[in-house]
Amino acid sequence: MFNNSGQKQDGKGNIQAKGNVTQTNINFFEDDVSFDLVETEKIIIELYELSQTIETKEDFTYDRIKIEDKNKQNQMEEYFSEKIEEDIVYFKEIQQVLYLNDEDFTDRFKYIIRTIRGAIIALDNKADLTPSKINKIIGQFYKQDWDFKKKLKAERLIHFMYFSCFIGKKESI
Repeated sequence: MFNNSGQKQDGKGNIQAKGNVTQTNINFFEDDVSFDLVETEKIIIELYELSQTIETKEDFTYDRIKIEDKNKQNQMEEYFSEKIEEDIVYFKEIQQVLYLNDEDFTDRFKYIIRTIRGAIIALDNKADLTPSKINKIIGQFYKQDWDFKKKLKAERLIHFMYFSCFIGKKESI
């Protein structure tokens, strides 16, 4: 492996593996999803703090395909009705904070979207966001040492990104 004494590049004599390494095609990171959790946490905190300062809440607006079409393309019909629909009431606040913020904040938000898109595509080389994929993304938040409120806000943020067509397949049918 590393060609140091006691261990050969072909894996024979690998002490840490307790013998010989013969199977080298295992992907130990199959379920691992990688995106910038540190920056995501900062955005979640700022979104919440800034939403508390908004005096007049505006209506949520969006320019995207019909959600039914998007759900069909991403195989998200049931997930949407069971999980995302109940979070829609929070989307106008998220959107308003995004629109009211400076360019740096918006750029950081776009950066998070890019890292999450990359994680989605890395799972199976497709941009669709199936229930399995969204659960893997959200599962990364559950692994963090955050209180449940922050984890819930992170889940809502991912749902907002999906609903607003920042992530997931979104071609018009």
